[in-house]
Amino acid sequence: MGNTQAVQPGSSWMDVPSDTSFPITNLPFGVCSTTKGDASSPLVAQKRCVTILGDTIVDLGVLQDAGVFDRIDGLSAQAFAGPTLNKFASHPREIRMQVRRRLMELFHVDGDDVLRSNEALQTVAFSNAADVTMHMPIDVKAYSSVQQQLPEDENGTLPSLSNLKSASVQVSGGQLLLPQIATKDGAHEACKVVDCEVKIACIIGGASIESGKSDDRIFGYCIVSDWVAQDGAASMHFGSVMSPWIVTSFALKPFMSKRSDASGQENGSTVKKQLEMTFESVGSKGSQQNSAAKSSDFADIHADAVDLISRSVAQKGPSSLQAGEMLACHILHTIPSGNGSSNSLFSGDTVKVDGHVSRIGFGSCDTTLQSVADVESQPEEVLAPAERYCDFKLYGYAASSSTWRVRIALHAKKLSFENIPVDLKAGEHRTPEFLAKNPHGQVPVLEYKDVASDEIKYMSQSVAIIELLDSIYPDKKSLYPHDGRHKVAAREMVEIVNAGIQPLQNRVLVGTLQQLSEGKIDGKEFGHSVITKGLRSLEVLAKAHQQEFLGPYSVGSFAPSIADAYIIPQLNNAVNVYGVDVATEFPTLAKVAKLCAEHPWFLPSHPSKQPDAPPAAGVV
Repeated sequence: MGNTQAVQPGSSWMDVPSDTSFPITNLPFGVCSTTKGDASSPLVAQKRCVTILGDTIVDLGVLQDAGVFDRIDGLSAQAFAGPTLNKFASHPREIRMQVRRRLMELFHVDGDDVLRSNEALQTVAFSNAADVTMHMPIDVKAYSSVQQQLPEDENGTLPSLSNLKSASVQVSGGQLLLPQIATKDGAHEACKVVDCEVKIACIIGGASIESGKSDDRIFGYCIVSDWVAQDGAASMHFGSVMSPWIVTSFALKPFMSKRSDASGQENGSTVKKQLEMTFESVGSKGSQQNSAAKSSDFADIHADAVDLISRSVAQKGPSSLQAGEMLACHILHTIPSGNGSSNSLFSGDTVKVDGHVSRIGFGSCDTTLQSVADVESQPEEVLAPAERYCDFKLYGYAASSSTWRVRIALHAKKLSFENIPVDLKAGEHRTPEFLAKNPHGQVPVLEYKDVASDEIKYMSQSVAIIELLDSIYPDKKSLYPHDGRHKVAAREMVEIVNAGIQPLQNRVLVGTLQQLSEGKIDGKEFGHSVITKGLRSLEVLAKAHQQEFLGPYSVGSFAPSIADAYIIPQLNNAVNVYGVDVATEFPTLAKVAKLCAEHPWFLPSHPSKQPDAPPAAGVV
């Protein structure tokens, strides 16, 4: 275990409002996306694992990449890689505790100044809470909820549990669709009688290193509102909403009572504090506002969670709970409604739930009800992540193998783009206008507009461009295979072409070698040697991949991959520039080339189809 030291609660060197729900003693965990900083970068739209201090969101992945958690032995290098907290939650209690202690060290006024003294790291890691969008903090593996509070008898049977749809859980701030109820005449209409049960739920974390400690399995707590339609013959759960922040059991430890679990071991410390809840429902037209407040002893809430976990493990075995499960262990309040009553909730109404234990907050748990008709009548949300980027322009050279690769990727994703030729022979890549787009003076360059910032951006290098397109359009076809084995095989073959063949047989390089050696090095012979050596390696790999994975393409897949996008232009160069007999020497690659030649990604990408098509078929 690392040597992270516990620091005493107190003030932070950061600007933290005195009335915040997120003091240094809280440091809950959540997931968000942000458009701060360089809004044109597609990476800012990725979901990030974060914590919050006052009004400042802190990117935990950035901190981990910077090495601030390196002293914590056993913390996975991908703990905060996102897009959820499940990886981190699956760690044993001891590791999670070390992470929280380390965060307190970093933010405490008398703690480690490695972050305090690094303004550049702060700029990258910090965001204002007002500038982020919160997402589901975890991928809920299963969701169970008590239907009644635990019996007083310690040896009582497991209380009634309802297994609800984990897929129905969404994060605060969204819309919840009212279910359709059949009417007497056979039509359907949105239900008009709904109940909202507000609960406290614990999130299950990784298994304890020491057996028998049930509360070690608790990663943290959140507020949940379960929505139940009451119109029909039987009540029907139609959705759940959870607060955006998971408050750790470490932050809540001072408010837990001392009570034995099923195995007789004691958990927690005796400090009585109330969970103060506020509830508010606001009509869509502002005409209806109902509010309420309620308090519960958090000691009892925690004891219920521990008891429930202990009894579940005792009855079902230690593997009955997995990290990422959500267990609503305590019913806090029910917001009833009735058709036509003062408590009725209708489409467009919003219910807001908030809760604190002392100053420790969970974040607001808000829900807006919507009927199908209202959703269909609303204009579609604008500026989805993929819609931020438009007006693609590809600056390239028809006979450039690197440009050819990018054309294949653009056609694979079915993206419209303007093809702008750059005449390398005329030196257009060395003009000030082009160097402003790519200081390295090479093709290809992809230009695109970011609607959010109204800026024009540029990206060069074929691998980077292809990965950029994947990050912007994750739901469109990717040249990277989904199968992990195919993916690493494709990367290997790409590197052989990108680093071991193409730059060494480039006609500019071989011409320079011949000139500088005063003819002692035959440029064409040198290029032929380089390209045949590389293709020989690719032939062996492709044959092995096809035999192992049975697919007809170069990594043994059943669809082209990025490996094929790199190999095909190189084969073309081998044949038309260096006179390599590919069909005879590299039959496996030749068969792949024949398949690709008829594929819709490759047909329009060929140099002969470009506006600056070369008179010969050779590429560079």
